[in-house]
Amino acid sequence: MVIANGSRAVGEVPAEIWSHICSFLHVEEYDQYGFCRKAHPRQEDSVYSDELLQLLVQNDPDPTSILLIGSPRRNPFPDYSSVVGEFQRFYPDATPNPKRDLYSFRLVCKQFSVIAMPFTHQHLCFFLTKKHLQKLDYVAKHPSIPRAVQALRYYATDYAQWDKVHEGGYNYGQDTWINPQDLMAPVVDLSLKPADYAQYCKIHKEQYELKRDDEDVKCFANVFPRFQRLQAIDVLCGPRLLRRNRVRGLEFDHMDLRETSLGVRALETVLSAVADARIRLKSFEAGVFDWNFFNRDRKELDRLFLPLRQLQCLELVMSGQRADWFDIKALARTGVIRELIEPMKELRSLVIKLPPMYLSLASVTAWLSDVIPPFKWEHLIRLSMHDVECTSEDLLSVLLRHKDTLRKLCLGRIVLRSPSWESVLRTIRQDLRLETACLCSELYEIVPVNNDGGNVRNYWTARYSDEHDTLEYKEGKYVLVFNLNEYCCGRGSDDEILTRENAVIYDFQTL
Repeated sequence: MVIANGSRAVGEVPAEIWSHICSFLHVEEYDQYGFCRKAHPRQEDSVYSDELLQLLVQNDPDPTSILLIGSPRRNPFPDYSSVVGEFQRFYPDATPNPKRDLYSFRLVCKQFSVIAMPFTHQHLCFFLTKKHLQKLDYVAKHPSIPRAVQALRYYATDYAQWDKVHEGGYNYGQDTWINPQDLMAPVVDLSLKPADYAQYCKIHKEQYELKRDDEDVKCFANVFPRFQRLQAIDVLCGPRLLRRNRVRGLEFDHMDLRETSLGVRALETVLSAVADARIRLKSFEAGVFDWNFFNRDRKELDRLFLPLRQLQCLELVMSGQRADWFDIKALARTGVIRELIEPMKELRSLVIKLPPMYLSLASVTAWLSDVIPPFKWEHLIRLSMHDVECTSEDLLSVLLRHKDTLRKLCLGRIVLRSPSWESVLRTIRQDLRLETACLCSELYEIVPVNNDGGNVRNYWTARYSDEHDTLEYKEGKYVLVFNLNEYCCGRGSDDEILTRENAVIYDFQTL
């Protein structure tokens, strides 16, 4: 195995050494997860340079080993800059790359490897496989690594057997297969034969046996108490693993099933283990998971959420089956989510995505007051809310309550029960000091209509986004003259008049 520097080979590393040094590496595209693409932009400062990424992918003999993740929220090697600076004294023309240099540093000798290990094992990720659970157990029992672990990412997607995917049916005239029960359906590469998916069946069988024997529960119960410096956990399930453009050629991530149990077991095992280990997390992100997770005894929910009371970052992305929509709405309107969030007084980032409901244009899951507590988070910087309804007064009350600290706002499928979005968005522009705004889905507003038939209302839908800006044809090309996200951030001319003429009107529907 050769380590290349440009076109020059600088050394040959035996496979067993490379496996030990680089067994925690993972190539990860950050724009593949997150329900809102604008909320999770691709990280320009990627975890590794492109050159190193290619090298690691080619040379890692054990791609199924437990993997390292680089957190997009922080620099994983904050203290290594001094080492890089020292090297720059000898190599002034070299391009600084702390991450590449760190792994080169570990390859020098065993002592250097031990010294650098705490930096390379701060953020770990794993899948539900026997090998990953064994590796996680090995890390936990290591004499020094557990003290370095700060963040875990759990890829908890359940993979389907080919016969179950096949039962869903295909449209051979299209490039993609879409599960009719879920608009965020998986993508299947129709150029591959069923026999080519035998590897997925093996993974499905292995996962089934692990869950049947509670191996994940046992592993987490043994491992988490050793990670006493653990601060962040991210549980990824379902379509947060998928690209949003549904291109062909995806591998594992398009095989996940849409079931009523989506992500429920993963959340239960992780939160239960964290609660038993008495770890107090700073960040917890989970999704997409089925709403049924909250449909349980309240005392048990309180126990599971006890480790989250000191959170600074919370993200919950939920889904639901069409047949359950009325049950979803009934549960959400009990205020269970609000009551679980209320003890989290230190939140700096809050993302709540409720299960979407498509019974009608303006049918959403819960009232804003069912989700957001009636107090002020003193340090809230980012707020993202999706699939709630409220009056304009209620929405502005929440936003203005946090105007001193709020800098990032994302809204999607918000239904105003009293007009109008025009006044709300003007107030956001004038009274908030946003750095980024993302109106990434439809905005709904109920408009009363006089009608002899009685109390009939029309719904108008306006979608504002980078894809639906107001353009004017000038000098042979279209020129952007109005961008609502920029408008909300106070940029652009104050003379812009925000009216329905600036919106893209999708439909009028009489109910």
